[in-house]
Amino acid sequence: MSGFHCPGIITFGMHTPENMLENTTGNQEWTVGDYTLLKELSSHIGSRLFLARNLQGKRVILKQYQADRRSNLSEEEQIQRFRRECEIHQFLHHPRIIPAIEVFEAQGLPCLVLEYIPAPNLEEKLKSGQRFTLLEALDLIQQLCQALHYLHEQGVIHRDIKPSNILVNNENRLFLTDFGCSRQVFAPQLTQTRMLQGTLAYMSPEQINCDVDLDYRTDLFSTGIVFYQLLTGQLPFTGEDQNDLAQNVLKSSPPSLQKLNPWIPASLESLIFKSLQKDRDYRIPTARKMAQEIELLLEDADIYYAEGRMRLEELHQADAGREYCLLALQKNGYHLPSLKMLGHIYQERKEWPRARRCFERILETAKDDPSIYFALGQIEKAEGFIESACVLHEQAWKLDPQNKNYHFEVAHLLHKLNRRYEALAHFQQLMQTWPDWAPPYAEVAHIYYLEGHRETALDHYRKAAELDPAHPPTRYAQATLAHEMGFYHEALNLYQMLLKAQPESHEIRHNLANLYYHLGEYAQANKMIQNLLNEAEWPHLPEWEMSYRLQGFIYARLNQHENAIEAFKHAILSRPDQLDAYLYLAFAYRECLRLEDAVKTLVYVSQLPVGASEASVYFLLARAYYEQGKEKESLRALEQCQACTHTLSTAMAQQIQQDIQFLKHKLSLANPENDLALQTELKNTRQQTLLLFSKPLKNRQSAG
Repeated sequence: MSGFHCPGIITFGMHTPENMLENTTGNQEWTVGDYTLLKELSSHIGSRLFLARNLQGKRVILKQYQADRRSNLSEEEQIQRFRRECEIHQFLHHPRIIPAIEVFEAQGLPCLVLEYIPAPNLEEKLKSGQRFTLLEALDLIQQLCQALHYLHEQGVIHRDIKPSNILVNNENRLFLTDFGCSRQVFAPQLTQTRMLQGTLAYMSPEQINCDVDLDYRTDLFSTGIVFYQLLTGQLPFTGEDQNDLAQNVLKSSPPSLQKLNPWIPASLESLIFKSLQKDRDYRIPTARKMAQEIELLLEDADIYYAEGRMRLEELHQADAGREYCLLALQKNGYHLPSLKMLGHIYQERKEWPRARRCFERILETAKDDPSIYFALGQIEKAEGFIESACVLHEQAWKLDPQNKNYHFEVAHLLHKLNRRYEALAHFQQLMQTWPDWAPPYAEVAHIYYLEGHRETALDHYRKAAELDPAHPPTRYAQATLAHEMGFYHEALNLYQMLLKAQPESHEIRHNLANLYYHLGEYAQANKMIQNLLNEAEWPHLPEWEMSYRLQGFIYARLNQHENAIEAFKHAILSRPDQLDAYLYLAFAYRECLRLEDAVKTLVYVSQLPVGASEASVYFLLARAYYEQGKEKESLRALEQCQACTHTLSTAMAQQIQQDIQFLKHKLSLANPENDLALQTELKNTRQQTLLLFSKPLKNRQSAG
């Protein structure tokens, strides 16, 4: 029946005796003995696997003999080998070995029925890209060793341990199968032919050499290869062809596991390399011994630390990382790597007391570790204890004076403590020692800016940006300072560069709109700020106040004063405590000649705790009253302004004094024209006051 095709069911490829399959129903269902074949699962040299159904409707696996015409063995010898496999498998009973249900003859040829376990094999899992953690791999290999220990106790060598012969279900339970290459140690050889039995990439050196005295240790070598593959995703021995592969198995050492998987501890790598020894006398002697070695590893804190580290760094599972660190500490309460990692996890979560306890425990046994002082300093800094943080960072730097990060943090904390000159000296030392490192230049720029040396600050920001052009905060600081100093085109280029990298940034878009405003490109500024505000999901959050205020300025420049009023109202809704928005609203009312609304706004503001702006509020209120023709109210407002001695500048005090005299004279019933001195004073007063109160109300251009 070679080449026979049964539509939708199975395709028969290699030689199969014609009478083994019988169509008993006539409806495209094929049977072998009491089993109905559902589909073919795979076809290998010497056998084929089918998913089948028994008379009770239960699914099973049916393994059917298939002759290999390429084999040097006669068909009788091949059948004899398949019968031996059936006998061995039927003889084995272990939870980690797929059970054999029965062996029967169909047309004089053997068939093996196995329990159906719906689970993929390890090869399929590896090919799909599934990664196994350390503990998952240890668990699977330990189960495999349990199966091999039982197998070897029964006098059976598997001789084909490989991922495709190992099923793993969803609960990570392992099942060993396929005993086609196995043999019983004390059973007579079926043939004297020296031939390879197994899969070359997983064979031991003695198996490749076709040693006649092959023993159980060959399975342990294969197990070591599977173990290696689970942890690294690749085979320890490879080759361009079969001969090259065989030579590498015989002579080459496998690559270091720790180079391929940095989370593997040395103890685990040592165990795997013991199983991969070329000389079996130096190999792990038994599967039981290997399982015991794994059990010992599971009592080692290093394994749980490595598992936690892999979960955290590779899989980004911080909770799992924490749990495995805690398991490691159950094995060894002073396991320093676990304490350090756990401390850093708590730091990330801002659980400062727990993080502090971890690091302080480390210091009980490792008092000279600078990284621990640095970590404790970071915790003190986060909690606001800057002085103690500075002391701890200085201790870290003292223990490791070549560490630029420790030195930088000391200087940074001195800066936060307002010890600017000390900080500046440290930063300058860092700049000399590490001239190509950008952060000190940026910090020095900030210090110079605070000290009022803006040109020097900008030069240092430019240098920092030159050294690290991909650092947005430095570029942003450079842009805002250039903007502030009037270097608009430099600022424009920087903002546009930043906007390409961070197109959703509220701050960059706001500042760019502000820059267009200063450049007189009001239409562009208006478009940008309008788009920005339209995207606000919650439009009256405090951070939007400045953008609404800027929008008000832009509308004022465009002579859209009613729109400006609405923008300033939105600014007030965003930050009701921001005094400037009320004053700008009053200006906008005044520009629209809505003097009564301007006065009401200023009266309301005058009742607020306005602090340093108190004098300005009363002065503006006085001007608004005067423009309404209410000289008495204007005079009272000026007198209240004059009383604000703590917030009144000298120049404003002189101006207010002249304005008060002017208004008093205007309101006086006495005739001052007889007094020449008074006439002269009034003349000077009028000249000053006209600048403040007599500005025409029509056709004004807002100063923004």
